[in-house]
Amino acid sequence: MDDEFCARYVINQNDKFMVVLPPTRTVTDGEFYIIPIEHTSDSTQLDSETLTRIHNLFRNLITYLGKSNKSVICVETYHDSTKRTHMIIDCFIFEKSEVSDLKIYFKKALSESDVEWSNHKKLLVFKGSKFYEKVNA
Repeated sequence: MDDEFCARYVINQNDKFMVVLPPTRTVTDGEFYIIPIEHTSDSTQLDSETLTRIHNLFRNLITYLGKSNKSVICVETYHDSTKRTHMIIDCFIFEKSEVSDLKIYFKKALSESDVEWSNHKKLLVFKGSKFYEKVNA
């Protein structure tokens, strides 16, 4: 990664992951990415220390944003590992009042989608549970 990219787009970086602003136009204000340093196609392949640090980042973001009546929604979309070997978690910041509506729209869009989700319509809800225990179950 070149220095100009880092100076312009990388918000924070440690030895396990980096927080990056999108280099292209975004869907919403406040959109950013969490990208592990380790090359892997999805989060189930990450080591436990990286997962723990990303989980801690999520908790810290929720606490920090909650003070200004905002929340964050993070989405990891799996891509064919032969075409894209590096996972990205897309994060979107919203007003807390919008989050419950967004959950409804998201569930509705998944249930109405035809091609991509036709064989994979299982929606996992992770509130109050450990994400990776459910995904690997």
